[in-house]
Amino acid sequence: FAHAFVTAAHTAAIRDCRYLHAIREAGLSDHAAMTSTLAL
Repeated sequence: FAHAFVTAAHTAAIRDCRYLHAIREAGLSDHAAMTSTLAL
């Protein structure tokens, strides 16, 4: 599993966190990529 760590002070800034399965499905990796968006 992929992880993204954010300090308690920044949890309100989390806007999005998801897996990008297209990376794995395209054969570029045997893992899905993970992306996180923060409003800092």
